[in-house]
Amino acid sequence: MTDTFWNGEPAAALRGTAVVVDAPEFPQYWARAEGIVGQRIAVVRVSYCQHITYLDNRTGKGWLKVTKGFGSPRFGHADVRIEPDSFVAGGLLQPTIGGTS
Repeated sequence: MTDTFWNGEPAAALRGTAVVVDAPEFPQYWARAEGIVGQRIAVVRVSYCQHITYLDNRTGKGWLKVTKGFGSPRFGHADVRIEPDSFVAGGLLQPTIGGTS
């Protein structure tokens, strides 16, 4: 099992897939601009301090952030809003780079 982190501290992280939803409170929401709202994409679910967040992992950068990057702010990421209960651990989609298990 791979050690995972957020802000340099141990945190539970799990790769999977989820369905992206819109975030209307953000007029320039990146997922809307990319046209992926409503699509199932590769994500990383991070649990830290009783909060769960989802990172875009289509290119493997979400997983790299929580492993090699120790969850540091120096490693960029994209938060993604997901449809409730749409997260599937493992999933079928694989990142195109940096996504080794």
